[in-house]
Amino acid sequence: MAGLIRTTIFLFLASHLSLVNANDSDPPTISVTGTAEIRVLPDQAILRFSIDSRALKLAEAVDDNDAKVTAVTQYLTQNKIESRFIRTDVIRIQPLFETPNKPRQLNNSSAGVARSAEQKIQPIGYSARRDISVTIENLDNFEAIYRGLIERGVNEVNNVSFLTSKLRKHRDEARLMAVRAAKEKANVMANELTCKLAAVQSIRESRPSYGNSNMMTNRFAVAPGDSENAVASGMITISASVDVIFRLGDVELAK
Repeated sequence: MAGLIRTTIFLFLASHLSLVNANDSDPPTISVTGTAEIRVLPDQAILRFSIDSRALKLAEAVDDNDAKVTAVTQYLTQNKIESRFIRTDVIRIQPLFETPNKPRQLNNSSAGVARSAEQKIQPIGYSARRDISVTIENLDNFEAIYRGLIERGVNEVNNVSFLTSKLRKHRDEARLMAVRAAKEKANVMANELTCKLAAVQSIRESRPSYGNSNMMTNRFAVAPGDSENAVASGMITISASVDVIFRLGDVELAK
């Protein structure tokens, strides 16, 4: 019995030592993050806007909206914008109601109820609205087209975004720059610790970033001749980030 106990203890100690040795044999690594950022000029723009027509009668609102949408699309075509770059949504029609004021004190309560019901039922007019988006490939004409749209009936700008047609090329460039930055950072740290980079164990890319410094996302109303709302393109920022784990070789910590 005593011999069996001694054998069990020996086997337990042997397996524990094997586990320690396995952990000790794992290669040392260094983990770094490399980032890069490229700023480029845009060469495209997407303009999203609305034409909202209002009139006392529904037919008048629809006719006015149709006429303005036709004028806008013809104007864009005259400026050499292909039809595939012009998107017009379906018309949206809704009645307009006057916001009721604070009810006055009336002696006859039933008269007040009848008047309130009449205000809710009777519309004061109608709205006919279409949303349109256009892609402009020649930014030299952007300002002129922007003002021309307002002059032809556009009364609400929903979004203006500036883009680059070479996004894939710039993203690849930013990604390579991020990898180089990670390698340089790892080399500096490894040299300080008196060791060398032996191999790459893993590499993971974070989601790339893409944005414009002058991208407008807020909706605002415009009127013909409104020059203060003119939009100027800014630089586009394209970012990349990678996480790299390097295996280290010739590890020799200085005393």
